[in-house]
Amino acid sequence: MPDSKVDKTSISGALSFPLKSSARDWLIAVFAAGVALELLRIVLPILLEVIVVLVVTCMIWVMLFRIASELLLSTAQGDPYTPTIRQTEAPDRMAIRHIALWFLAALLVAAAIAAGGRYAGLVMTIALTLLLPVATLILTLRNSVLDAFNPIAAGRLIRILGLRDYSWLSALLLGLALTYLLLDTVIKALQLPAGIQNIVMLVYWAWSLLAWFFFAGGVLLKHQAELELAPEDEGEAVRPEPSYSKDPQTLWQEIQARGGTQAMHQTLAHALDRDGDAETRMQHGRMHISALLLAFDEPDQALQRADQLLQADADFALDQPDDMFSLILASIERQHHWLSAKLCRSYLNRFSYSVRGNEVRLLACESLKNEKGQYRPWAQNWFGELMTEPLTPQQRQRLNDIAPFYLNGA
Repeated sequence: MPDSKVDKTSISGALSFPLKSSARDWLIAVFAAGVALELLRIVLPILLEVIVVLVVTCMIWVMLFRIASELLLSTAQGDPYTPTIRQTEAPDRMAIRHIALWFLAALLVAAAIAAGGRYAGLVMTIALTLLLPVATLILTLRNSVLDAFNPIAAGRLIRILGLRDYSWLSALLLGLALTYLLLDTVIKALQLPAGIQNIVMLVYWAWSLLAWFFFAGGVLLKHQAELELAPEDEGEAVRPEPSYSKDPQTLWQEIQARGGTQAMHQTLAHALDRDGDAETRMQHGRMHISALLLAFDEPDQALQRADQLLQADADFALDQPDDMFSLILASIERQHHWLSAKLCRSYLNRFSYSVRGNEVRLLACESLKNEKGQYRPWAQNWFGELMTEPLTPQQRQRLNDIAPFYLNGA
């Protein structure tokens, strides 16, 4: 894990990042994917090759931007680390937005080359190295592609970062892009086999992407106290997070004593997932999910965290039945049927004498009425239990409405 005391706004800090062991895992994975792609080109018919290679390439893009997005966010919060291949909780929607922004930039370069040749492409590349960094940072802070093109927010952010730091951001991006073009020219001049050329360029692209996102997160961390992008008449401002200890034990004590911000909870969750004991991880998880659900109004994040903890402990449940019931409702509202089934099972096991037990069973049966697979027997059993339970008239009517889905398949 990179040392949080290192100055990440130096070029050397960004370039040394990919040497970390966890980053090497990702580069090895990219290398393996590149080899697989080249083997597919050899063994598949041309039409099938185009389809399969396109799908695998898209998967590589998504994988890399997921880890790059999380790397930027975690570094900006003062907890820089690179999740291993087996441990990543990157925000997918953030990654998709980063992909959209950077894919648009790639299209602009390709269009410039098609229209005016290599020199036009070079001019477009230089222009984008001035614009893409600020667009990426605004997107990260606001989680909106449209806001990334807001000139008022862009100008304000550049003023906050200062000319020196923003110039380093642009210079690093330009240097990585020019190195990519130079490397491409050299390996073509060496007349290396096409497969080797493709693999080399893919691995370098992955390395440079992770390095730049790591560097960008360090710049945001450096200016954390000053970041408030939008004035009141421009939309919701991005409020700086207060400083806090990154030591897991100290942070856990602080959260237990006084509560914590979203960033504090997320930092501690990352640390406990990597190195924490199971009991503390579950104890904090219950507090974290309740805070996301009730204090921070982030039901999607609460459900994501609940799913992770249920995978570690099938009996995981929140401390309060009302909180657990609210989590179930949020899951059903978003049609996460399998997660809803696991949450309902945990609720019924944890609060077996709850007055809401029948309502939970009924909600689960309604959610799973069209679902098959490993959770179907649970719903079938709950439906059977409800047949003999004292229900309200409204609950009995709802049970009758879904009866065909269970009696016909019983």
